[in-house]
Amino acid sequence: MDGKTYTPINENQSWACISADDFVYIELIENIVRAPGEVGIFLEHFHSESAPGQWEFVLPPKVPVEAADTLLKARDTIRNIARAYKVHPTLYPRLSQEHAGTGSHVHISINPKEHEESLNPEWFFAGVLNHIPPILAFTLPQDISYDRIQAGLWSGGEYACWGWENKEAALRRIKDNYFEIKLMDEPLRGGDCSKSPTDMTPLEREALGVKVLLPKTLDESLAALQSDEEIQNSTGKTLVSSYVAVKKTEMEHFRSIADEERKLWQILRY
Repeated sequence: MDGKTYTPINENQSWACISADDFVYIELIENIVRAPGEVGIFLEHFHSESAPGQWEFVLPPKVPVEAADTLLKARDTIRNIARAYKVHPTLYPRLSQEHAGTGSHVHISINPKEHEESLNPEWFFAGVLNHIPPILAFTLPQDISYDRIQAGLWSGGEYACWGWENKEAALRRIKDNYFEIKLMDEPLRGGDCSKSPTDMTPLEREALGVKVLLPKTLDESLAALQSDEEIQNSTGKTLVSSYVAVKKTEMEHFRSIADEERKLWQILRY
C-alpha cells in the first residue's frame, strides 16, 4: 500500500487452506505467528480466511482487562512484523463489497468464582442480548462497521438472537457457558436459531422470540445507547455522554471527507 492505493497480498485466497499463491508470502505469515510469543502471547490457532489477503489469528483466553491489553499488544506486534515486509495490516471492516469483512469476534465464557457452587451463565448473556443495540455503539464504532453486519456474511446477521454454532446469530452459543459475541438477572429468552433469522418467516421468528432488529447505522446505535438507562447506569452516565459527544464530532468530520479518501485514511490507521 502506498497511501493512495491498496492491493491484497493474495487475490486468490481460500478459507483454511494454503494455495500456491500463498507461498510467496508464507514467511511473513510464519513470522507473524511466532512474533507474539516473544512478548508472551501464544496464539491458539491461525488460518487463512475467505477474503483476499485475509487471515485470522486466535489469541489465548484472558480475564477482561488483560484480554484487552493482549489484543492491543498483539496488533502492534503484527503491525511491526508486517511493516518489515513492506506491507500494511488492516482491520478495516469491509474492503470489498464482493467479500466478507473483517471483525474482531469476541469469545466469552462465564465461570464460577472460587468456592462458588453454581452459576447460571444465561443471565449474563441474556443481558447482552437484551441490550445489544446500545452495546453496538461501542463494538461497532464507525460508520463503515455497519457495512459488514449483513445477513450471509457470518457476521452476526440482522436480528438480536442466539443460536447453537450459528454464525448468523448475534450470539453464537458454543457451550452452555461459552458464547461468541458477533456484534442481569433474567433468563435467556427466545429459542435456538438454527439458521439465519433473515431466512425465517415472520411466524418462525415470532415463535423463537426474535423481534429486535439490530441497528444498521452508528446513528441508530448511539440513539439506542442514549435511551438505555440500564446501560448508562452500569457504564456511567458521564462516560456515555462523553463517548456519544466524541463519536458525533468524529462522524461529522469523517462524513465531510470524500468516500475513497476516508477509506484510505482509515485503512492506514486501523
